[in-house]
Amino acid sequence: MKGWKSPIEDALIKASLAPLRMQSYGRGTYPLISVAAWRDPYVLNAPPDVLQPLSDALCAANDNMPMALVAGFDRAHVLRIRCPSTTKWDTLK
Repeated sequence: MKGWKSPIEDALIKASLAPLRMQSYGRGTYPLISVAAWRDPYVLNAPPDVLQPLSDALCAANDNMPMALVAGFDRAHVLRIRCPSTTKWDTLK
């Protein structure tokens, strides 16, 4: 995260989520961001209405481009954010 300067990092910190790592996908336009852990109210499998403030802030910070979040070493559960701000939990196998 030290070399990546993005408003997404600030939006995550304001939401009390600690960004650890960013990987770019899709020609570098789709960030997959690892956060240290999910924190209330943004917890694993939280319903979309609870995640709405986070997804709104992240969409605004990322010029309304999609992204995804994973927590810690749990790479099986992915929070996908499609802008304008819709969220979906995916479980990868």
